Amino acid sequence: MKKLFATLLIVGLFTFGVNNLVVAQEEQTQTEQVQQPVVQENQTQAEQPQQAVAPETPTRPQRVENNANGATPEPTGMQKYGSFVFIILLIVVFWLFFIRPQSKRAKEEQKFRDSLQKGDKVVTIGGFHGKITEVKETTVMISIAPGMEVEVEKTALVKDGTRVGQA
Repeated sequence: MKKLFATLLIVGLFTFGVNNLVVAQEEQTQTEQVQQPVVQENQTQAEQPQQAVAPETPTRPQRVENNANGATPEPTGMQKYGSFVFIILLIVVFWLFFIRPQSKRAKEEQKFRDSLQKGDKVVTIGGFHGKITEVKETTVMISIAPGMEVEVEKTALVKDGTRVGQA
Protein backbone atom coordinates (compact mmCIF):
# COMPACT_ATOMS: atom_id res chain seq x y z
CA MET A 1 0.00 0.00 0.00
CA LYS A 2 2.82 2.39 0.88
CA LYS A 3 4.66 1.50 -2.33
CA LEU A 4 1.53 2.25 -4.37
CA PHE A 5 1.14 5.65 -2.73
CA ALA A 6 4.84 6.43 -3.20
CA THR A 7 4.61 5.47 -6.88
CA LEU A 8 1.51 7.62 -7.39
CA LEU A 9 3.19 10.51 -5.61
CA ILE A 10 6.34 10.27 -7.74
CA VAL A 11 4.36 9.99 -10.98
CA GLY A 12 2.18 12.89 -9.90
CA LEU A 13 5.08 15.14 -8.99
CA PHE A 14 6.78 14.25 -12.28
CA THR A 15 3.60 15.10 -14.20
CA PHE A 16 3.20 18.32 -12.21
CA GLY A 17 6.81 19.30 -12.96
CA VAL A 18 6.53 18.49 -16.68
CA ASN A 19 3.29 20.47 -16.92
CA ASN A 20 4.93 23.50 -15.27
CA LEU A 21 7.97 23.15 -17.55
CA VAL A 22 5.79 23.10 -20.68
CA VAL A 23 3.82 26.12 -19.49
CA ALA A 24 7.06 28.00 -18.71
CA GLN A 25 8.45 27.21 -22.17
CA GLU A 26 5.24 28.41 -23.82
CA GLU A 27 5.34 31.65 -21.81
CA GLN A 28 8.98 32.21 -22.81
CA THR A 29 8.13 31.62 -26.48
CA GLN A 30 5.23 34.04 -26.27
CA THR A 31 7.36 36.79 -24.69
CA GLU A 32 10.06 36.30 -27.34
CA GLN A 33 7.51 36.71 -30.10
CA VAL A 34 6.05 39.82 -28.51
CA GLN A 35 9.52 41.41 -28.32
CA GLN A 36 10.21 40.98 -32.06
CA PRO A 37 9.95 44.27 -33.97
CA VAL A 38 6.71 44.76 -35.84
CA VAL A 39 7.01 46.19 -39.36
CA GLN A 40 4.22 48.56 -40.23
CA GLU A 41 2.40 47.88 -43.47
CA ASN A 42 2.80 51.39 -44.87
CA GLN A 43 6.63 51.37 -44.66
CA THR A 44 8.43 50.89 -47.90
CA GLN A 45 11.19 48.42 -48.48
CA ALA A 46 13.84 51.15 -48.18
CA GLU A 47 12.52 52.43 -44.84
CA GLN A 48 12.57 49.01 -43.18
CA PRO A 49 15.58 48.34 -40.96
CA GLN A 50 18.10 45.96 -42.47
CA GLN A 51 18.71 42.83 -40.40
CA ALA A 52 21.41 40.27 -40.82
CA VAL A 53 19.97 37.09 -42.21
CA ALA A 54 21.02 34.05 -40.25
CA PRO A 55 21.08 30.66 -41.91
CA GLU A 56 17.84 28.85 -41.32
CA THR A 57 18.03 26.09 -38.80
CA PRO A 58 15.25 23.60 -38.40
CA THR A 59 13.14 24.61 -35.42
CA ARG A 60 10.12 23.16 -33.82
CA PRO A 61 6.94 24.74 -35.14
CA GLN A 62 5.56 27.03 -32.50
CA ARG A 63 1.86 27.42 -32.00
CA VAL A 64 0.84 30.94 -31.07
CA GLU A 65 -2.63 32.16 -31.78
CA ASN A 66 -3.34 35.86 -31.64
CA ASN A 67 -6.72 37.44 -31.29
CA ALA A 68 -7.89 40.60 -33.11
CA ASN A 69 -5.67 42.99 -31.08
CA GLY A 70 -2.58 40.83 -31.47
CA ALA A 71 -2.54 39.71 -27.83
CA THR A 72 -2.13 36.08 -26.95
CA PRO A 73 -5.26 34.40 -25.57
CA GLU A 74 -5.69 33.20 -22.00
CA PRO A 75 -4.53 29.63 -21.27
CA THR A 76 -7.34 27.11 -21.44
CA GLY A 77 -8.10 23.61 -20.20
CA MET A 78 -5.13 21.71 -18.83
CA GLN A 79 -2.88 24.76 -19.04
CA LYS A 80 -5.04 26.71 -16.64
CA TYR A 81 -6.48 24.05 -14.31
CA GLY A 82 -4.12 21.09 -14.82
CA SER A 83 -2.21 21.53 -11.57
CA PHE A 84 -5.39 22.10 -9.58
CA VAL A 85 -7.04 18.98 -11.02
CA PHE A 86 -3.95 16.92 -10.24
CA ILE A 87 -3.88 18.04 -6.61
CA ILE A 88 -7.59 17.20 -6.20
CA LEU A 89 -6.98 13.79 -7.78
CA LEU A 90 -4.08 13.15 -5.42
CA ILE A 91 -6.25 14.03 -2.39
CA VAL A 92 -9.02 11.67 -3.59
CA VAL A 93 -6.55 8.80 -4.06
CA PHE A 94 -5.02 9.48 -0.65
CA TRP A 95 -8.49 9.42 0.93
CA LEU A 96 -9.49 6.19 -0.86
CA PHE A 97 -6.36 4.24 0.04
CA PHE A 98 -5.49 5.57 3.50
CA ILE A 99 -8.12 7.60 5.34
CA ARG A 100 -11.22 5.58 4.46
CA PRO A 101 -9.81 2.12 5.39
CA GLN A 102 -8.42 3.50 8.66
CA SER A 103 -11.76 4.99 9.64
CA LYS A 104 -13.54 1.71 8.77
CA ARG A 105 -11.07 -0.18 10.96
CA ALA A 106 -11.60 2.27 13.84
CA LYS A 107 -15.39 1.87 13.59
CA GLU A 108 -15.05 -1.93 13.68
CA GLU A 109 -12.82 -1.75 16.77
CA GLN A 110 -15.28 0.60 18.52
CA LYS A 111 -18.14 -1.74 17.67
CA PHE A 112 -16.10 -4.65 19.10
CA ARG A 113 -15.42 -2.77 22.35
CA ASP A 114 -19.08 -1.81 22.73
CA SER A 115 -20.18 -5.42 22.28
CA LEU A 116 -17.89 -6.92 24.97
CA GLN A 117 -19.77 -9.18 27.42
CA LYS A 118 -19.01 -11.27 30.46
CA GLY A 119 -17.50 -14.61 29.41
CA ASP A 120 -15.87 -13.41 26.16
CA LYS A 121 -12.30 -14.52 25.52
CA VAL A 122 -10.03 -11.58 24.71
CA VAL A 123 -6.40 -10.67 24.08
CA THR A 124 -4.80 -7.47 25.36
CA ILE A 125 -2.31 -5.44 23.37
CA GLY A 126 0.28 -6.58 25.92
CA GLY A 127 -0.35 -10.18 24.93
CA PHE A 128 -2.40 -11.41 27.91
CA HIS A 129 -5.09 -13.93 27.04
CA GLY A 130 -8.06 -14.10 29.36
CA LYS A 131 -11.77 -14.28 29.97
CA ILE A 132 -13.92 -11.25 30.83
CA THR A 133 -15.43 -11.49 34.33
CA GLU A 134 -16.88 -8.00 34.67
CA VAL A 135 -17.61 -5.14 32.21
CA LYS A 136 -17.52 -1.50 33.35
CA GLU A 137 -17.96 1.70 31.34
CA THR A 138 -14.35 2.11 30.14
CA THR A 139 -12.63 -0.93 31.68
CA VAL A 140 -13.08 -4.69 31.96
CA MET A 141 -11.94 -7.23 34.54
CA ILE A 142 -10.10 -10.12 32.93
CA SER A 143 -9.27 -13.45 34.55
CA ILE A 144 -5.83 -14.41 33.20
CA ALA A 145 -5.23 -17.32 35.63
CA PRO A 146 -7.28 -19.10 38.32
CA GLY A 147 -7.69 -16.60 41.15
CA MET A 148 -5.92 -13.75 39.25
CA GLU A 149 -7.96 -10.91 37.79
CA VAL A 150 -6.65 -7.80 36.08
CA GLU A 151 -8.52 -4.58 35.29
CA VAL A 152 -7.76 -3.43 31.73
CA GLU A 153 -8.95 -0.49 29.62
CA LYS A 154 -11.28 -1.47 26.79
CA THR A 155 -8.96 0.30 24.34
CA ALA A 156 -6.22 -2.18 25.31
CA LEU A 157 -8.20 -5.10 23.87
CA VAL A 158 -7.85 -6.23 20.28
CA LYS A 159 -10.45 -7.89 18.13
CA ASP A 160 -8.17 -10.66 16.92
CA GLY A 161 -4.93 -11.91 18.48
CA THR A 162 -3.09 -11.88 15.15
CA ARG A 163 -2.39 -8.15 15.50
CA VAL A 164 -0.79 -8.44 18.94
CA GLY A 165 2.89 -7.50 18.92
CA GLN A 166 2.86 -5.92 15.45
CA ALA A 167 4.38 -2.47 15.15
